[in-house]
Amino acid sequence: MSAEIIDFQERRFLERQAERARSVFSLSEESFSFGNGRSSENPADLIEPGFLLELQIVAQQIAGDLGLEVTVGEPGQGSFFSFDPPLITLDPLQILADPERAKFVAGHEGAHRRFSPSPYDVFESRGEVDELYSQPGFHATLNTIEDCAVNDGMSREVVGMRDYTTQNYAKADHEGLTIRTPEIEAIVDAIGREPLFARALAETMRDWHRWRKEVGYDEPLDRVAREGRYGDGLPPSVVKALRNMKTACRKAIACMPKTGERNRDTIHALGRRRIEQVRQTVYPTIRRLVTEDISLEALRQALQERSAPGDSNGKPGTSALDGKLSQRTQDEIEKARSEFLADRAQAKSKSALELIDRLQQEKALQEEIEEQQQAGGGSGAFDHELRAQKAASCARTTEFKSQLEQISEGLSERVEQGETPSEEELAEQLKNELENNLQERGESPLPVDKLSKAALKEIEAAFDSLDEALKAEFTKQAEEQLAEFEHEIVEALRSKLDPDPVPTLHENLEDERKAQERAEEFAQRCGAMANLQRRLEKDRRSSLDAFERAFERVASAVVEATNRLQRVLIPQSFFTWKRDQLSGARLNLQRALQAEADPRYLTKLFEQRLKPTRRTHAFEVLVDTSGSMKGEKIKSTFDGVVFVAGLLENLGVPFEIHEFNDTRTCRKNWDDSVKEVSTRRSLSTIVSASDNGTQDAPAVSHVFSQLQARDANFKFIFVLTDAQSGVGTDLQRVVKKIQKSGEAILIHFGIGNGTSDSNGYYEHTHGDLSPEKFFSKLCEVVEEAILTPEKYLSENKSVTKK
Repeated sequence: MSAEIIDFQERRFLERQAERARSVFSLSEESFSFGNGRSSENPADLIEPGFLLELQIVAQQIAGDLGLEVTVGEPGQGSFFSFDPPLITLDPLQILADPERAKFVAGHEGAHRRFSPSPYDVFESRGEVDELYSQPGFHATLNTIEDCAVNDGMSREVVGMRDYTTQNYAKADHEGLTIRTPEIEAIVDAIGREPLFARALAETMRDWHRWRKEVGYDEPLDRVAREGRYGDGLPPSVVKALRNMKTACRKAIACMPKTGERNRDTIHALGRRRIEQVRQTVYPTIRRLVTEDISLEALRQALQERSAPGDSNGKPGTSALDGKLSQRTQDEIEKARSEFLADRAQAKSKSALELIDRLQQEKALQEEIEEQQQAGGGSGAFDHELRAQKAASCARTTEFKSQLEQISEGLSERVEQGETPSEEELAEQLKNELENNLQERGESPLPVDKLSKAALKEIEAAFDSLDEALKAEFTKQAEEQLAEFEHEIVEALRSKLDPDPVPTLHENLEDERKAQERAEEFAQRCGAMANLQRRLEKDRRSSLDAFERAFERVASAVVEATNRLQRVLIPQSFFTWKRDQLSGARLNLQRALQAEADPRYLTKLFEQRLKPTRRTHAFEVLVDTSGSMKGEKIKSTFDGVVFVAGLLENLGVPFEIHEFNDTRTCRKNWDDSVKEVSTRRSLSTIVSASDNGTQDAPAVSHVFSQLQARDANFKFIFVLTDAQSGVGTDLQRVVKKIQKSGEAILIHFGIGNGTSDSNGYYEHTHGDLSPEKFFSKLCEVVEEAILTPEKYLSENKSVTKK
């Protein structure tokens, strides 16, 4: 995975967590005040330094990371983790409101840092991770098991953390759900139930918590736990699932290193085993519940009061199942919805009244503290303790008010004004608000738990009678809704210490949706640009010469060949010496004499030898443009010429290119550069053949004499021809002369059909090559000629200059 993608994911994760913290623990001007006045005291100053040090020690000890630091941030900005350097920043209001919770958070995050490996470190490829985590329900399942496992590891590493762990989960156990956030509550309101897979995961964590509360943390659960410690009133399918995966969950949670284990490889291996346990033994059961959840949610989507997707005759306020259900079933659905909303409103009103009671207790506590402050004169350690108590009370007040606002907007303001509604009044108000919110969002809950089996069976039959495309659309919407619910669970459980969190299925779907929207918008904006771009491309190509058009065809092969030949065309000469060095291969006598009189030269006595920077190779390229080369031969050969020119130019090797027929013409000499327009235009003339004959012998003889005059260690002559010589006897004589001299390597290449050396003019020949085969064959020949030159030269001869 690229670093840019990783950085984007980290930023997206941190922004999400910061936004969440600010929304839940935001501090308004009205919320942090003492009595009728306003406190200018920074809440962070009221936190004992020793307590903060204790948090840091706990986090470091559990994480096994002495660089992990815990500090206090700005009030109301939430708690979060930053990666470089490793740092846990805690909101002072959260610390003051619940110090025990702060200890648990520091320890739990430290435990994740130690025991939870990143899936990208566990699996071999990102594709494998994405495929695994894209399965609906898997991410939430793994995070549930992982939380239980790291809590066990934390509690075994630091015995003092056991009580904080137990107390942290006691409240959730009492409330009946392991996870409660405003987002999750809103989805439950909309669909009319808590998804089955989520209930099973909640019960898995409740089972872990209750057993740990009963037997402690010293022994793995799979050794000491027997029956399940679950809640009451569970749906039959959830009960069955819990029974089937009970042992598998406990074995997965128990897959943890021994106390005191510090070996990262061991911890990493156990982390992989834990993930594999979840995938193979726990998730299949959860997947069946997810499938059932999707089926039930598809029914709800079909019952939504809206125009049916794809139905041009659909009317507003109708559902896809209108006219397919009996009046009795419709009445039962409406009754179930009404009962569900009443139950939800009753539960919310009960929570609201508990919060109101806590607010009143905090207000009484603040008044009592103010009286003690006035009586004490406002000085000394006792006054500092009172101010800390008041700050903690104000922090709790802030949190309680925030929770009240989540239940009903404006409720905390009414309480602040002294209004305390009755439970019945509040329940009725909340039910009306729920109905209005659902109506505005176009949602209609389907509480299947409250429906009879006969009604549910009739709804399923009506759904099955729908068009297949329509059913697929409702199923897709159901999968997206369940993915959003799972996303909220993962968000609540996911460790903030994971530097590279795997995106949830909902995030992936949302990213895909946004990407599709951006693509469609871009396509619309660029519709007019497409024709313009085509015209510009046409104009550009019409302005290119033959060399430039051919280079576009062979560019990728040039890059590949350049990388390949750089390993053998190594610079071997033209090294230099760097003077005035503290050490080196040779002593500078002049500097040594100067140093006797002036100590400043003692650091400049030596010279260092720099590596060679120039390649000692030279190439002559001969191209046949005689009459026999007309047609496909010259077209293919021209691509070969452009390839050789681009390759040798990239390598920085001196070379010449000549064309020959009845005469020889130099199209690129030693000092020319292919980067120059004039050189490319000169080479472009080779694109066509003439009607002349093939005087190859004089051309080969000439370029050989040119090479003899070059100061180079390795010399090559490439002849690109169909080997139909007009002076065959002379050519054979010249070839033998070059071979016997041992001063250059002469090789024939024939590009295209009918270009083999059927007359045997050349000792080293490769004919009937396609352009692609020519590219690779040339590289192969050059490598072989440099590494084993004896294969291309007569006995006792060498291309290496003596």
